[in-house]
Amino acid sequence: MKEVQKIDSFRQTKPMNINVPDKLGKYELLECLGRGTCGVVHKGYDPVIAREVAIKISPSEDPAKVKDGKKLLAMQRAFLTEARAASKLKHDNIVDVYDAGEQGSLNYLVMEFIEGHSLKKHCKGGVLLPIDKALQIIIDCCSALEYSHQQRIIHRDIKPSNIMITPDHNVKLLDFGIAVSTQKQNFRKKGPSLGTPNYMSPEQILGVQIGITSDLYSLATVLFEMLTGKQLFKGESIKELFQKIVKDPVPSLQQISPDIPDFVSTIISKALQKDPEARYRSAAQFAAELKKALYKIKQQNNPQKAKESSAEMDHFRYLNETDITQLTQHSPAITYQCGETILQEGHLNEHLYIIAMGEVCIRRAGAFVEVLSIGDSFGEASFIHPCESPESAEALNDVTVCRVDNELFDSIPDEVQLQFYKEFTSKLARQLQNKKNTGIDYFFD
Repeated sequence: MKEVQKIDSFRQTKPMNINVPDKLGKYELLECLGRGTCGVVHKGYDPVIAREVAIKISPSEDPAKVKDGKKLLAMQRAFLTEARAASKLKHDNIVDVYDAGEQGSLNYLVMEFIEGHSLKKHCKGGVLLPIDKALQIIIDCCSALEYSHQQRIIHRDIKPSNIMITPDHNVKLLDFGIAVSTQKQNFRKKGPSLGTPNYMSPEQILGVQIGITSDLYSLATVLFEMLTGKQLFKGESIKELFQKIVKDPVPSLQQISPDIPDFVSTIISKALQKDPEARYRSAAQFAAELKKALYKIKQQNNPQKAKESSAEMDHFRYLNETDITQLTQHSPAITYQCGETILQEGHLNEHLYIIAMGEVCIRRAGAFVEVLSIGDSFGEASFIHPCESPESAEALNDVTVCRVDNELFDSIPDEVQLQFYKEFTSKLARQLQNKKNTGIDYFFD
């Protein structure tokens, strides 16, 4: 990678003070939730449907008429970027945006109000979470990023304060204000790109064109901080910090936190490679490795490994202990090596496959569709009604699957079967809804 250019030209901007009215459009403004470089966020209330909301507010005046025109122009750009990104992003782990508008000299963005706290509470200076909970949070973030990247949007500002945890432990990714579309090739610039210094990737700092792996690097720095309580790199100045991010080796996770398993350290190290091409090639691939690590940790902590881990899978959550035992004892656990075909498109299939270890690449008509990992299933369409499989499944590494036969499935209670079929039809409906999306095959040429 090339040398850092104009490193000392980067400046952190102070939060902006904005005078806001008591009401914007139909929305009543309540207490201020926070201030940032691009404006303020207030809690609000929508009286029409009696709903609490969060409202992000930024100036909309003509940059030529104000003192700091460049800063105002940047804020307007961030507002429009977030509004446009929000129109494309509908995901359980991404904050919903309901409305956008302009009033007087102010732009405003109306969003889902998230009860809870940001991930900063569990990073440097905060209360660290158990490793399994930390991994699960990052897995959920990967789900949000995989979806965002499929919509060709790179977040560019992944950091603890942009990740919210709700009281029921749901994860919400916030703030797409400096996001960029991968369809646009004009965001290359000299000098450091936009972002938050401690969580920026080397390529962001160098000012070269970035890809989706930049978000994965930033997310890995968050995980590093969650597990160690320390930021990945520190510097006495922005210039020193940037030099370390670009040039210094990643600190040893084991030396800081000896209790962290080697296999977790290996995953984080790969995600933090200086060279973007050496990292995981997608958020789905990163998540798949984290799921395997989470499975191993739960195995180590649980003497009843097969039964207990199966009970935690989504497809088994409706079963009692007797039903789980029956399925795990009578459904063969089959292991496939990397590259082996598990399910061949066009061949008769009447089995449901549930992944117990590893990850599987799903294709239809030869085109990449998705990567599945621990707890995911495939083969539902032909399991519901035995027929030629509409998809193929290939092992991306060593994979173990639980193969459920129709006859065995018929032996479990009717009400449990109904819940399974609801899961199947929901998944098939989602696949039909998204069938026009073009998948990017990150694994094979």
